[in-house]
Amino acid sequence: MEEDPINFCQLIEERKQSTRNRKIAAQIMDSIEQLESEPAAVKRWVWELIQNAQDSVYEGTNVRIKIELDSQHLRFYHTGRPFFLIDLLNLIEQGSNKQRPQYNLNMQNTQINLKSPQDNAGTNQNPEEKQIISLKDFMVPQTTGRFGTGFLTTYLLSKCLEVQGIFHFNEEGQNNFRNFKLNLNRDTYDLDKMIELNRQSFDLFKDLNDHTKSPILKEYKPGQDFDTCFTYELKEEGVKNAQEGLKSLALAAPYVLSFNKSSEIPNFFVDYPLIGSENLNFSVVFNSHLFYPNEKRSGISLERGPKAMVNRELMQECQKLFDQFLNFVIKNKYTGLNCLRLQLNKNQVICDFLKNILIDPIIKQFVAQPIIESQKGFIKLKDALFPNIEKESIEIDDKDKMMQLWEILSKIYSQKGYLIKQDFDYIKSWIYIFEDPVWKIHLDQKNYIKINEAIAYIDKSAKSVKELKKQYRLTYTDVQDLMKKLYEYISKHYTSFQLKTLIQSYSIFVNQNGKLCKCDALHQDDDIEEIYKDLVERYGYNLRKKLLSKDFTVPFENDFKKYNIDTLNSEITESIKSTLSYLKECKQNNKKSLVNKSKYSVAPVKKQTKLNLSSLNSIEELSFRILGLQRTYVQEYDILFTDKILKQQKEDEVRDQIIDLLSKTSLHANIEMQIVQNIPQSARDISMDVICFKIRSEILSCTNKLEIMNKLSIKDDIYGFLNLFYGIAEQRFKPSSAQKLIDQKILLNQNDKFFRFAKNQEQSEKIITINMLEEDEKVTDKEGIKDILLIYLLFKNTTLDIFNEKIVHSSLSSEKAEKMIDSNLKEYLKCKDICQVVDQILVNKCREKDYRTTNKEFIMNFDRLYSSTFIEQHNEQLFPQYTKERKEIIVGLIQQGEKLDIIFKIYESKQQNFLDQLVKISQHNYAQLLEIIKIFIDYHNPPENLKDLIQYLKEKEINRVKITDVMKFLQNK
Repeated sequence: MEEDPINFCQLIEERKQSTRNRKIAAQIMDSIEQLESEPAAVKRWVWELIQNAQDSVYEGTNVRIKIELDSQHLRFYHTGRPFFLIDLLNLIEQGSNKQRPQYNLNMQNTQINLKSPQDNAGTNQNPEEKQIISLKDFMVPQTTGRFGTGFLTTYLLSKCLEVQGIFHFNEEGQNNFRNFKLNLNRDTYDLDKMIELNRQSFDLFKDLNDHTKSPILKEYKPGQDFDTCFTYELKEEGVKNAQEGLKSLALAAPYVLSFNKSSEIPNFFVDYPLIGSENLNFSVVFNSHLFYPNEKRSGISLERGPKAMVNRELMQECQKLFDQFLNFVIKNKYTGLNCLRLQLNKNQVICDFLKNILIDPIIKQFVAQPIIESQKGFIKLKDALFPNIEKESIEIDDKDKMMQLWEILSKIYSQKGYLIKQDFDYIKSWIYIFEDPVWKIHLDQKNYIKINEAIAYIDKSAKSVKELKKQYRLTYTDVQDLMKKLYEYISKHYTSFQLKTLIQSYSIFVNQNGKLCKCDALHQDDDIEEIYKDLVERYGYNLRKKLLSKDFTVPFENDFKKYNIDTLNSEITESIKSTLSYLKECKQNNKKSLVNKSKYSVAPVKKQTKLNLSSLNSIEELSFRILGLQRTYVQEYDILFTDKILKQQKEDEVRDQIIDLLSKTSLHANIEMQIVQNIPQSARDISMDVICFKIRSEILSCTNKLEIMNKLSIKDDIYGFLNLFYGIAEQRFKPSSAQKLIDQKILLNQNDKFFRFAKNQEQSEKIITINMLEEDEKVTDKEGIKDILLIYLLFKNTTLDIFNEKIVHSSLSSEKAEKMIDSNLKEYLKCKDICQVVDQILVNKCREKDYRTTNKEFIMNFDRLYSSTFIEQHNEQLFPQYTKERKEIIVGLIQQGEKLDIIFKIYESKQQNFLDQLVKISQHNYAQLLEIIKIFIDYHNPPENLKDLIQYLKEKEINRVKITDVMKFLQNK
């Protein structure tokens, strides 16, 4: 099956038109956007409209222009010729039908060679046979422009424009005039929208076919009235731009008309121009009938002969006349005197007579007179300052660079008032004089200022932002703007090597103290918080001195090393460690001196550190301040928690523990709590160590519990405080480390005294006992084990007070205490140890009848402890001898007195069986059984089935009332 034929010619034409429409719309948008970024563009609109009006003038007539401005509209009228079809198209698509240079029609049959004579070398052709084309061979266009890109500047008034005028159609055998109205809307930043707005403007051509909208004018006479009108709808910004354009017109029109002299026009005339004398580029003409020109009328002789003498006299008169003219212009303060100066072509040879008679005197007059327009009015050329962008030839592309340098110089030299006015074309018209050998000898090159000279001037005249403000009478914002422009200029217009050399040579960078410094003295501030800068400044470290000010943005910040939290961390840590090492060495030297009974040893040379920490007190003070820094956390989801965050949390937990510890003491007053983003971790670590040693030193200065409580203002729970301290210290220092923080010296004994031993004390007397009695798994009654301990002390013939001197306080963690005591100084007090001692001594004593008789109550009390203090199955391990001989010991005790009578009554009443059942009752039923026995006393016939009752009591908790009910029930049964 054949596919449908495609009209590819039509398809490609449609695609080409679509592409063309997008290209036109994009060009319009880009051009308007670029104009909006050019401040001077707002002055151009009036000249563009005037130019277009001038281009539409009828030959032999003058065009008239009328401009009306109110708060909402600007209307520009002119009497030029009507619009042709191509003019309307150019208005919509922003094209141009201006004339372009073309060859003279008389030359069409002339052979033209565009090569130089050198290009023809080695050929058989004679270069002189070929005619070389010049500008005189071109037809000069009569028009300057017609609705081209220059017209876009008028959209700075308003992007909504209405054009009213006369349309002249003189094609296809017709010749008529008709009114038209064209709306142009460029008010969008969207490309597709701009295409649509352009399409809507093309509706004009539909209206031209509608005689009700565009009626044909039968008796129209062109050029009589203001038929053409451009109407712009103005907003506030448009009104300002309109006023700027009209101001430019009022200021410039006289000079445009007066000084629009071509450089091709000779400066010397004898009624007619003397061709060849035009190279002075002087905007005046000297004309005299008395000049004696040479035969070729190419100049006038000034060197030899009577004619030359006459010519020299005339030149002197010309010079005097020019002086009078110049004085008149200066006196009346006319601007634009740059148009009067002469400018020789490069390498041009000038006759000495002409130079001495005319040129030098005129230049001297220029130099000595106030002809330069400066920031503050007219000044003398010899005093004027000019920006030097270090280029021999200034082009339009150099405008931005020139104006940037001018902005910098305007801040620096504003008080002198000698800087040339801010006008690129005006500056450019004068700059050449510093390179012109004729002018050069009359000028001071110091007036032609390069950026490095301006920088050197800043470096020499001020050392700080404060001095810059005072020296140049600037505000702080002005200084910021000056330095910003200076940095941007050298960054943009210097190579990396030139830039490096320049910034290393001068103090032009502002630190955070507002001082000007060289680049190698500064670092980039990588988000160091102000808290830290204030903190280290307390200890003589002016960190802001070495950091770039954040108020002065430097575009080449990467040339500066970064100073970040890690750098600060390192410097704080190093300062603390170095000072601690120095203090330790001083202390050791002091001890050596005392031992040797000589003078103090020479202290070691202290290493220079960033922070001035002269004593342990200053280190402790700094440590408390660092400990007070609390990290601010941002809410994170679990999946976002990194190892770093978890590590920080763990570190902060330790810090919080120390804060909690200090909160129990008066040391907490030394902490100033502050929130920060980043923590110098190793500095905080060493600070926590210092604080831990501070607490240790405070403990070591006290001998007992009350002293340390008073010294640190600990109101309660000294044991909780010490246990917390031991736990923190254990995390930070291993007991085996050289720098040991926790040991037996900061442990309290059972008498609330700290363990202190003299150096010459016997080793056995230094032994510290860790009481493990209550932690033994065999013990069920902690009070019972304490009573057994008292029995142990009794048998050992010592007091509890003496015993407690060597016992670690029971409220302190035995686990941590064990780690704190040196292995050769510690022993453990365990149940087995004291029980076996008591067991052996007691049993030996109980074998004696007299001892049992006199210590009956004591032995029975011990037996109670034996039965209730431990788990039953362990008694044989703890008290092997007593367990073995207990029956004999206890029976021997109870076979006397009242107990003996009771046993006899049981035997007489034949109640042995009942007694057997009683001893089988478990201990936890003793209370209920006692109640039952009391009730039994009230009954003459107790029930036979006591076993059932006892079994029931094992399962239920029953009070006296219920027991009575049960008894009645059993009796009835």
